Amino acid sequence: MFLCTSGTGRVYKMVIEQDSLQLVRIDKTYFNGYNFESLYFNLDSTIFSYGGYGFWHINGDLRMFIHDVGEWDIKPTNINVPRMIEFDKPDNFHYLDTMTRSLYVAGPKWIKDPIKANHSTAVQI
Repeated sequence: MFLCTSGTGRVYKMVIEQDSLQLVRIDKTYFNGYNFESLYFNLDSTIFSYGGYGFWHINGDLRMFIHDVGEWDIKPTNINVPRMIEFDKPDNFHYLDTMTRSLYVAGPKWIKDPIKANHSTAVQI
């Protein structure tokens, strides 16, 4: 199990030894303050971070954590939908379809197959 902290890019692995729990930092991220209120999720064995805000900008980037190097990298999507995940808002909706590997977010557009190849199509809702 992993723990990510908002806005920092830090990733901790939860390690249980005997009867104690330890958080071990596994990333090499330098604080960037760019992804506050992002949506963290995992698919298969990869941790992703979508959207967020920082430096007076709301972004629609999809970032994936590369375990081998301990760093985040941008995963291209078919369309950039800037979004912060405000968990206390009733219109905040997101859905991860693990069968089609698609992330759906509330808003005027949706991202089709962001985890797969970079597609050039988007559907207006």
